[in-house]
Amino acid sequence: MGELMLVRVDAGPDIGSGHFMRTLALAQAWAMHGGEVKFCSSGLPESLACRLDNEFFDEVHITYPIGTAEDALQTGSIAKSLGASCIVVDGYDFDSLYQELVSSFDVTLLFIDDAAHCNDYSADILLNQNMHADEYLYDMNQAEIPDYTRRLFGTKYVLLRKQFVGSNARKPITPSVAHTVLVTLGGSDTDNFTAAIVRGLLKAEIPDLYIFVVAGTASQLELPKDSKVHLLSEVDDMASVMAASTMAISGGGITVWELAFMGLPTIAFSRGFQEELLIASARRGGFVLDAWNASEFVEDEFVDMVRDLAFDPVQRSHMSRRGQETVGSFGAERVVNAIMETNKSYVER
Repeated sequence: MGELMLVRVDAGPDIGSGHFMRTLALAQAWAMHGGEVKFCSSGLPESLACRLDNEFFDEVHITYPIGTAEDALQTGSIAKSLGASCIVVDGYDFDSLYQELVSSFDVTLLFIDDAAHCNDYSADILLNQNMHADEYLYDMNQAEIPDYTRRLFGTKYVLLRKQFVGSNARKPITPSVAHTVLVTLGGSDTDNFTAAIVRGLLKAEIPDLYIFVVAGTASQLELPKDSKVHLLSEVDDMASVMAASTMAISGGGITVWELAFMGLPTIAFSRGFQEELLIASARRGGFVLDAWNASEFVEDEFVDMVRDLAFDPVQRSHMSRRGQETVGSFGAERVVNAIMETNKSYVER
């Protein structure tokens, strides 16, 4: 193929790392087809910049504030100067005007969305990988999508990194008691909510409890000192950590789809409207228990929820099965094919 994809995405304490991780998954799939990838950002955390280096993806620095008109014009100019055939934009700071300005550079634009947060869409391809993604979501928010925009809606398009797609440990274990618990609240946990979760788990009195705590790049954790708690930072292979666990406590970002793919029963907390939508649909799908907004955390209620799930192998088996039925391994491949087809139509005009 040999075509260049330019990815415009950011990450950090306020943004988290979810947008970066799913665009990385798409970039990996693009590279598997022989394409070249460059990332554009206002400055990534060192650990994420290292991930790009390990994938041989270059990073180009954006010098203007995120989501501004100047940012859009600089991104479009970089794409044209590099001869990019596709621009991928992912982030809640990118709005209708941003899409319009980037689209003016006559390069295929893929816009990744979660909650119809824009008034108007002008991208060539609109990707929303969530269960709640459908035309009604956009109609309800009075969002205008032009007829020419190709819609990629639903979990058949979930972007999974190659460590998950190539995992040999996707057969989940359902013991009588879920004693190995993974705690992962995303790339940003500035209020140290993880510590409250760990304290609740320790109070649940689960026999032979073993807690994996995955710290995000922006987390400054102060965890209870206990032999049952094991802190993992800068984890490169989350698929293996998930495969070694029997239950998860998660934030409401893209990790929910990774956990579903791995068949790991999950209790999820939301932070913000986008995560509330995601978790609500995952709960209806039968593979996540919705544990309220993180700001409404009540320890005793959480302890009861943890104990109920940990001691109920039938429910965990059902959740595991439903998760793996919902999320498959070909999402990124389907998105790459859609981009290639759209690029071809550009050439033929």
